[in-house]
Amino acid sequence: MALAKGLRERMGPIDDKLAATKRLEQLIERLNEAHYEARWEAGAQGPRVLFGHCPYAEIIDEHPFLCAMDQSLLGDVMNAEVEQLAQIRRKTGESNRCIFALKRAGRKGLL
Repeated sequence: MALAKGLRERMGPIDDKLAATKRLEQLIERLNEAHYEARWEAGAQGPRVLFGHCPYAEIIDEHPFLCAMDQSLLGDVMNAEVEQLAQIRRKTGESNRCIFALKRAGRKGLL
């Protein structure tokens, strides 16, 4: 996805030779520089990335492809399948964070 590629370029390089944990830590750091209020947690099925803030929350209902951009970015950096489990829904109060599950290891593996 071109938007995710552009976002990754603006975030700066993340060394794909690093172990998965270090790549994920760098990614979280870069996302937080962009005000995502991101963190990650380990889980039995693999790591999950949580966004406490979405820069696009006010327009996400009209532009859902922005979630796909974040999903693509996570998958590209972590070389993993990514599934979005929850989406920030400030207008309806349904969810106060986005959650992405990193599903399957690629060539570098997940945690």
